[in-house]
Amino acid sequence: LEKIMQEQSLGMSGAVTAQSAAQVGKLLGVELMVMGSVNEFGEKESSMGGGLGSKMSGSLGGLNRLGVNTKTARVGLDVRLVNTTTGEIVAAEGFSEDESKKGVDVGTDDFNFSNDTRFDQTLAGKATRKAVNKVVELINDNMAKVPWTGMVIKVNPDKTLMLKPGALGGVKVGDKFTVYSKGEDIIDPETGLSLGAEETQSGTIEVIDAKDQFAKAKILTGSGLKEKDLVREK
Repeated sequence: LEKIMQEQSLGMSGAVTAQSAAQVGKLLGVELMVMGSVNEFGEKESSMGGGLGSKMSGSLGGLNRLGVNTKTARVGLDVRLVNTTTGEIVAAEGFSEDESKKGVDVGTDDFNFSNDTRFDQTLAGKATRKAVNKVVELINDNMAKVPWTGMVIKVNPDKTLMLKPGALGGVKVGDKFTVYSKGEDIIDPETGLSLGAEETQSGTIEVIDAKDQFAKAKILTGSGLKEKDLVREK
């Protein structure tokens, strides 16, 4: 993402808010952006002492002290899913996962982040995988809530218009869509985050030609359709 942003001469400072996620998402050609942070990452170790008698311990008083250690890794993630078309936060969740092991000597994990295989085998790696799996489930559950959306990219004088995506996005000749004009973003005054925007139906269209990256449609109803209007299935 950073490389793409640099190529487009855009700063990363504005790429981490819900409001600017829509702009970045359009640039990357994605419908849903996953944003978040790691809020917990660490390990703790606890010991429980015990006694164990043996023949070898006779000369030492008849008892060897043996402690059982427990090491626990905990990873916490905060995640937001942002609809890049509207800037709306589709979902926001926090996940925390633990992974533990017990033993006489639980050892010390080596956090070698440059070696994926080694990190995956650590307690922290296993806890991370659990947390990330929860994020994947969140994405999967919410994808159905993000409606397919195209955009008007040009309006022609002959009552036709150009829209994206085209055939590669599943658009085909004969498809009929509803066009919506997007109003101003509704901003939460407490968080400063976009809650979406009001939309007004402005017309209907039918696709008459579909290229790979864009399509051409005739206007069936409505007037005042313009560039950047949203296109959705009827």
